[in-house]
Amino acid sequence: ISGMLLIEACTRGPGGITVGTSTATPPPTLTPTAAAQSARSLNFTDPAVARPIIDHFKGGQITPERITYLDLTGDRVDDALVVVESGGTAGDLGAAVFSADAGGKPRLLGYIDRAGRVEVRLGGPVAGGIVVTQGVYANADPQCCPSKLRETILQWDGRQFAGGTEQTLDNPRR
Repeated sequence: ISGMLLIEACTRGPGGITVGTSTATPPPTLTPTAAAQSARSLNFTDPAVARPIIDHFKGGQITPERITYLDLTGDRVDDALVVVESGGTAGDLGAAVFSADAGGKPRLLGYIDRAGRVEVRLGGPVAGGIVVTQGVYANADPQCCPSKLRETILQWDGRQFAGGTEQTLDNPRR
């Protein structure tokens, strides 16, 4: 728990999302092409695929358990959300989102450059949204236990992953 919550100190700065800004329009529905392949065919244990991701975050690790395959772009073909973990108490360093091109090679759709807890929300009004949760610390909060949590939900807008909503909630574990 403290590893998940000890994340704000390790963020890369305000905003941190290098892949877009908020839009109010729903993502377009794309049609699959005959050449599109599922990102499930990609091998993230291959150093040639994993190294550029880890280099982007200046460290960390990729584990198979933290790769989520589902259609994040609306084209009816599975994409891959690859979470880069710190390997320690800093939580997740960020994530990369990939599709596979016609030849089955990785095609980077964007980086989520925000540390925290990165996951996909499968239910509710933002199903398929990438959720980044970060600690929000008051002056007297110990480093283990922020008093609030900020959730940012990113969704594909046809070109990039953009912040659709952001909310700050009381930390239920405090």
